[in-house]
Amino acid sequence: MYDYDVVVVGATLAAHQAALRAGHWLARVAWVFPTDEASPALDTGGFPWPLPWGGQSWVQWRSQHLDRLRLADPLGADTLALTGIDVIAVDRRTETLEFHGNSPLGLRVGQRLLRSRRYLLALGSIPQIPALPGLETVSPFTAQGLLQDPPPDLPQSWIMVGSSPQTLAWAACLQGWGCQVTLTVATTHLLPQEDPDISAHYQHHWEAQGIRVITGNPALRVESHPQGVRVVGQQQSPIAQALWLDGSAVASATGASATVASATVASATVASATVVSPDIYGQGDRTPDRLQPWIQRGSHSPIPVNGYLQTPHPQIYACGARLGGYDLPLLAVQEGAIALDHALNQSHRPMDYAHLPYTLPLPLPLVRVGLTEPQSQRYRSLGPMTSLMAHCQDPLTGLPQMAKVILNRRGKIVGFHGCGRDLVPLLALMTGAIAQGTPLPALLTQAADPWSFAVLTDWQQQWQHLQFQRHPRQEMALRWFFNWKRTGHV
Repeated sequence: MYDYDVVVVGATLAAHQAALRAGHWLARVAWVFPTDEASPALDTGGFPWPLPWGGQSWVQWRSQHLDRLRLADPLGADTLALTGIDVIAVDRRTETLEFHGNSPLGLRVGQRLLRSRRYLLALGSIPQIPALPGLETVSPFTAQGLLQDPPPDLPQSWIMVGSSPQTLAWAACLQGWGCQVTLTVATTHLLPQEDPDISAHYQHHWEAQGIRVITGNPALRVESHPQGVRVVGQQQSPIAQALWLDGSAVASATGASATVASATVASATVASATVVSPDIYGQGDRTPDRLQPWIQRGSHSPIPVNGYLQTPHPQIYACGARLGGYDLPLLAVQEGAIALDHALNQSHRPMDYAHLPYTLPLPLPLVRVGLTEPQSQRYRSLGPMTSLMAHCQDPLTGLPQMAKVILNRRGKIVGFHGCGRDLVPLLALMTGAIAQGTPLPALLTQAADPWSFAVLTDWQQQWQHLQFQRHPRQEMALRWFFNWKRTGHV
């Protein structure tokens, strides 16, 4: 009745790893991807890769990046084919890709109909250019544009609109390549999804590096001048030679949708309250009645999924950029593993983002696991929260590093945030502590490096001081005990 156990759709690193993982489960797998999409080897989530933090010039980085674009088999299709996975390339200019029928649901690829028990949409992202007045007079840059077609010469001054980690990474790169950068964001914090203290630390760091940051300044229009371009909001940005726009994550042409995204791309995006339209490329409406109630007009909203990343259609799962949040390839890979294991009935682990660590690849890396301080305050069942801070300098670069831990009243960790190169070992330790419910005082003997030991010691001293303030009788009892041991008198 079925040709496959699972069909993975998408040209992303998450799709590649999900197909490989399903093959390891000895399942019958097909991987469907469009041949003109960015390959998994180049699926960097919009970040510059390789990361030019080692002092590379633009010419050196561009040459190395173009060499990666010319790889003979960047998709890794040959490797997957050797494991018995059916690799199906689709030229979306000449072939159709659409869901067909409803019981069972099939995927039509050109003239071929694939029938599978489950489908996994591991979709990539393309920039969504906002409709700003005056934008038609300029040619803005985006992350994907620079990655796919890097220009030989860089403009020397930039206005960058947006606050995503990708924009911050490119801002640091451009500043390191000798460009003048002005960053304007609509929110009051540079990284609105992160802890406010970490976001403020990053803003100070960026300004110290020579990047001008304008917060609380939503872009209203774009003005073209003989000397360049300017973005006008509540504050006017300086005139620069180049404009950068931070496009939000929207579905790539591998996705299914109810509406056509644009006639020039000839593709569609995933609708807000649905997982699939039978016509992926918007070439006609053949929607089965069973799927019609899920199709909505909004095409840029996240795909709704449950804790197992299952969409409203029981046969279809989703992972990656189209779920909302950060477009991080490694995060999408972890989501794909959870979705695939559940789709193949190999595991019933739900996706728990509170226990999922991640690192943002920035010059001053950001690490996080668990809740931010504002998030923890919204969970009254957790009780009152305490945040502890630790500061130091990177011994190699001299950059300031900061770590923050959020504890409940019993000393158990509910969140860890930091920025610095030396925080990765501590991130692994804190992730295990959150998952196992280990209190902070018990972690001191588990530190594997001097910096983690110093941070944990600092936090433990702060925690002990807070405990004395909350329980003064405990402090008095300790003073009495040591006084008695020392003098023999109470």
